[in-house]
Amino acid sequence: ELASLNSEHAKENIAPKQSICIQSKVQVTDFPIRVTFQDGQVLELKASPCRNAASLLLQLLPWKRSHPFPKNFALLLPDGRALDFDQPLQVQGVHSGIELRVGEAPLEDTSEKEDLRDLGEEAFAREVEMGWNLIYWPLCVAQTAFAEVLAALKRHKEVVVLGWQACHDLQVMQLARELCHNVSSDYFIATGTEDPPEAWWLSSKEEAALASAAATKQFSLRGSSASGSLPKTSVLKLPHLAPPDQLGPAILKGLRAAGCGDSLALLVVGRAFQSRRPVSVLNWSLRQEEFTHLRLSVLPYSWDPRFVYREDCRQRPDDVLLEAQLLTEMNPSVWLEEEGQEAEIGLSRLLAAHPQPERPHWHKGFYSKPFKDHVKRAREGLPGAGHCEWHRWQRSTPLSEASRVAAAMAANPPRPAAPEEEEEDEEPPPLVSHE
Repeated sequence: ELASLNSEHAKENIAPKQSICIQSKVQVTDFPIRVTFQDGQVLELKASPCRNAASLLLQLLPWKRSHPFPKNFALLLPDGRALDFDQPLQVQGVHSGIELRVGEAPLEDTSEKEDLRDLGEEAFAREVEMGWNLIYWPLCVAQTAFAEVLAALKRHKEVVVLGWQACHDLQVMQLARELCHNVSSDYFIATGTEDPPEAWWLSSKEEAALASAAATKQFSLRGSSASGSLPKTSVLKLPHLAPPDQLGPAILKGLRAAGCGDSLALLVVGRAFQSRRPVSVLNWSLRQEEFTHLRLSVLPYSWDPRFVYREDCRQRPDDVLLEAQLLTEMNPSVWLEEEGQEAEIGLSRLLAAHPQPERPHWHKGFYSKPFKDHVKRAREGLPGAGHCEWHRWQRSTPLSEASRVAAAMAANPPRPAAPEEEEEDEEPPPLVSHE
């Protein structure tokens, strides 16, 4: 009985009184309260304990002309708290004879928000340690040495800047435009599924200024082969989610459609975590018989992942996870071979924390397509095998000794034993030139 009484007492203290008064139809007597204005005048009002605090505003409204009302109007309790106009008076501690005062609404207490922000940072730090730090780095391609870039720019007749998904990313568009000016490119091609907003393109005034600067430019990374004019600009609409055997040929055919020749230095500009897949697909496609006649050097260009990986994982988690899924579909064993089983588990954790649209053969964060299909395709040399042979980015501080060994082995994959007469063959450098 005592517990039951205590429970009823607790409910009585917590629940609003308005519903109780209405249901029991008890006649509730109004009680007097005092309101002090900012000019010192005191007004006595009648208040009903069951009505919301907003009922006091109707009584105060006629006095607005004779007494100053602050911009952020509030009725303050003796302890400094502002009345909540959507709550009954009795619930907020208003009683007979209480003195309220008119004043500015107090600033919102941000301590709770700061606590939530701190909790968000802690949760994100755990996600970085248990997931993002395992899957982000394999998505990034190793940057080409500057000397090799210079040699490639001067060796080829034409230079093309390819803005990967620049039609949907203004920062990539700006980075690609800047690179076009620095290398005096002949072509600028922005990829995407649709045209970019008109505001992203240069105005006629800006184009004229750049053309004048390019004509008087005394130094170029290309040396004497620089044309001294603005690059020809076009949009290449690509199915970015297409399988490699469709995506690679679509890019190369798009270059030909834009007017590019057979000797190209192709600079692929994009987000760091979106760099490995297009570069790997292009290098695989260039080894196919249909495109062996092309003399083309693929040069990846992006922000240093060491400076942007936290920002990418925090602000673009869906894009990073989609890229991880696409890389897995290209080579299902990429995580086991390069990072170990902990990377596969980390990816599944992240997919559970950030649900993505369903993709074929994915189940509870794991890619369930049989491995034997991938092995069969690799043995027979069919499209879909060997798309990830590009040198990946190496972390400066791997998480563990095991991951350091796995990363080193991934950077220098073992090659099958060759006959004695072919022992002089060496592992190709990160810059692969298909000439």
